[in-house]
This record gives sequence, C-alpha cells and structure tokens, in this order.
Amino acid sequence: MTATMPPRTDLRWGQIYGIDVIDHDSWMAGAPVIVDGDYVGQSRQKRRARENQHRDSQAFADLIVGSPRVLWEGWCTDTELDEMERRFIQDVPLEQRPRLNYLLNEDNPHRIPKYTLKEQRHARDDRRGEPHWEPTEYQPQAYGYRSQPAVRVRQAWKPWQKHLLGWPVGWLLSTIAGWVGLVVKFDFTTWWHPLATAAAGLPSLIVVVLLGWLLVRSLTSKPKRRRSKRKRR
Repeated sequence: MTATMPPRTDLRWGQIYGIDVIDHDSWMAGAPVIVDGDYVGQSRQKRRARENQHRDSQAFADLIVGSPRVLWEGWCTDTELDEMERRFIQDVPLEQRPRLNYLLNEDNPHRIPKYTLKEQRHARDDRRGEPHWEPTEYQPQAYGYRSQPAVRVRQAWKPWQKHLLGWPVGWLLSTIAGWVGLVVKFDFTTWWHPLATAAAGLPSLIVVVLLGWLLVRSLTSKPKRRRSKRKRR
C-alpha cells in the first residue's frame, strides 16, 4: 500500500514584490532617475491593498513609480515566505540590493535609514509647498475598499454556565410535574396544597427570569474582529 501524506494546512498563497522608486537626489535636481526594485516586500493580500498601505505609511510613497512588480509567488508557509524575501534582499549583487528596506538590510552600506527618508520627504514637501508628511494608518475606505465586517465569535460555554443552566432546567421540569400533580388532586380542604403551590411558584419564577437573562446575554454578545497575527513589514 502506498503511503499518503496528510494535506498540509499551513500553506497559503504569498508573493514577493519589488517597488520601483525615484531617487530622491535626482528628483531634487529636476532629473528624476528610477531605481528598479528599491524596496522589496512580502504580502498575502491583493497587491493593490498592499500598495495602498505603503502609500499611507512609507515616507517614499510620493516617489513610487507604477505598481509593485511580482518577483516570486506561490504556495508557502510563513517561514518559507520570510526566507524567500530574505533572498531577494540579501542574496543579490550589492549594487542591486534595495536601499529602502529597514529589516534584513542592516549590512547594506547603501541602505537609507528611516529618519533620513523622513527628512527627504519633508524636503520634497517644502519644495512643493505642502505640509510635512506624517505616517498614517491604512484607510481602505479612502481607496474605495470597504472595511471587513465584524465576525461574530461564539464563545464556548464554561462548566459553571452549563451547571447554572442545567440545575434550573431540572428544577423547572420538576416544578411543572409537581404542578400537574397538584392540579389533578388539588384539594382546598388540605392545608398544605395551597402552600405547596405558592412555594413552587416563586422558585419557578426565578428560574424563568434566570433563563431569560442567559438567553438575552448570549444574543447580545458583542461581535469581535479577527486579527491577523502576522506583522506588517
């Protein structure tokens, strides 16, 4: 019999992309020069969404030329995607290594630090007569995307909640059975029949209120958004 491997559940579609950027000094000199793949990143999102994130959060966003180019794509684990990104940043000739990457690029003598990128952006803002740029959170609605609706997460019942529900239900059923017996053989001449009916009524009322509270609480629980555990680069 041929052994079969169980299907892997840790594989997802991922991409390594490169962004072409105009060199700052050439832009300031009035003779723009485009640097191919001056930033390399990874994504499991749609390319347009990832590009918009960069335009909101990166100081060099105003120098981006066109859209990101796919350098590699395929099914992979998170570890494999990280390794593939490292290769495109480090395992290339020095003159081809991206200058704008902060991580995995510490040994690149041509790397441009983040504070320098921000200073360069402010210099370009001054040249245009615009307010100084500051990073902002990604706002999908600004690009025509709708934010993902909240996903209602059903929380599992805890043991004490199950017991709290089970005992009142059993009590209520026993009380109803007792009521039926009293109705069938109710006798006002017997002194304890009216007292037993009243005594059974009060706990039953408490049980009904408790069950109603549990039901309302379960239906009005606030929805929670599922957050990705992956870090943005």
